[in-house]
Amino acid sequence: MAQSTTGTSLVANYAAAWRVAARSVTVCWDGTNWTDETARVQSVSIRHELLNSALGLPMLGQGLASQATLTMNNRDGRYCASLSGSVAHTYCPNGVYRVPIRIAMGYSGETLRQFTGEIVAAPGSETVGRRTVQFQCQDYSYPLKQIKHRSTVAENERADEAMATLLDAADSADAAFAAATTRALDVGLVVIPYTWTDDENLWAELGLLAASEAGMIHFSKEAEFRFWRQTAFLERAYSTTSQVTLARARCFTLDDDLSWLNAYTKVIVEASPWRRSALAEVYQCQAEIVVEPGQTLTHRARFTHPVMSVITPVEGTDYRAVTAGMSDLSGNLVLGITAYAQQATITLQNTSSTQAIYVLGLTVRGYPLEGRADDKQEYAATLTPAQVPGEKDYSVPANAYVQTRLQAELLGTRLRDLLQRPRRLIGWSGPLCPWLELGDRVTLVDASHGFNQDCIVLNLGIEAGAQNMDMDLTLLPVASLFPYSAYFVWGTSAYADSGSDRSFY
Repeated sequence: MAQSTTGTSLVANYAAAWRVAARSVTVCWDGTNWTDETARVQSVSIRHELLNSALGLPMLGQGLASQATLTMNNRDGRYCASLSGSVAHTYCPNGVYRVPIRIAMGYSGETLRQFTGEIVAAPGSETVGRRTVQFQCQDYSYPLKQIKHRSTVAENERADEAMATLLDAADSADAAFAAATTRALDVGLVVIPYTWTDDENLWAELGLLAASEAGMIHFSKEAEFRFWRQTAFLERAYSTTSQVTLARARCFTLDDDLSWLNAYTKVIVEASPWRRSALAEVYQCQAEIVVEPGQTLTHRARFTHPVMSVITPVEGTDYRAVTAGMSDLSGNLVLGITAYAQQATITLQNTSSTQAIYVLGLTVRGYPLEGRADDKQEYAATLTPAQVPGEKDYSVPANAYVQTRLQAELLGTRLRDLLQRPRRLIGWSGPLCPWLELGDRVTLVDASHGFNQDCIVLNLGIEAGAQNMDMDLTLLPVASLFPYSAYFVWGTSAYADSGSDRSFY
């Protein structure tokens, strides 16, 4: 949502014929205190994106990371990790990596945050009379891409509930991530019967959860993780009310692309249902396990199926513990198991101080989930006459979180209505409007091109040099973005016997 300009003169200063640029770049070198590095900034480039460039619309892909690149004056070696006494050497002697950074911009001494993230690399460059370092920065999706997570199976969770679990796991795994980020999650539209992770990275899983109902994820300029369901542009105040008018007089360049890339005659969705099965063997070790005297061994087991739960292996039924001469040593073996959805960590402790234990035929039993045959649904375009000539199908990428017919219906009907006509994408370049964010509604006015319509900001790029601060936007017109113009809104709309607003799909 658009950032608040309350108590500032930013709106008036943005509209003024003459503007005095203001900016601030601060870096948290020691993990606690923020150091102002603004005076050394030579150029800044920032990119925030919802738009999947390959597919053409945000609802088709998963989350895209925001990035920033800063060229910094390094004439005295301040950012050289190898130079004794430099700030980089003091705090990052092995190289600048994952150092928190904040970038703010505005006018006449008033600024708003434009990027929050971490410096993940700082390569240097030197030419005659010039030495610089380039801060290459990413938002807080970066740590989410590094964290691999495994879990047990959770039943009947919405996408936002499953996301909250993953974000909690990220908070526990990465204190810097927990301290820097907040979250705002829309309530998901459907329930997913079974959710789990198996050493996948968290950012990818969050994206799949959002894509399972044609939603979107991203980090805001101020490091708020946002999940927007597919109705977000109908519900958010900043998406339903224009935040600024973009006039031709303020425009540097204007691009207009009526793209057929994202227009299709049919949408195909596959749902992958699961069902709980009876008790069965889900793992059997193929070799004996030797536990030396007085030692504890950790054994990792991967299951043949995802499991709802497992039974702790029982001696005599699920394994045998013996000496090399096949004498019973079960009394000297302490077995523990920590089970997840698709794997388990088994600890084997030998309390004997003299004899090794041979664990034979180790088996794990549990209640597996079995995948049924995929349900394939097709949703043909409904416009008459058809907008797309010929036949052109869009197959929604496989997603393990799409498990029910209801999910397929919700996903397929929304994408059908979205994709059955080509979508105009408009590029606008001009002076930076510092309060704009992704998903905001703007009004585009240009009589010479016949534009006077509201659009949604899909991409926001910022380029700043010594004096200038410019932005380039990718805009999606709101006309026909949803099939109807009036929907019922809880707490706003009134019930009626006839003529009541629609309840979406």
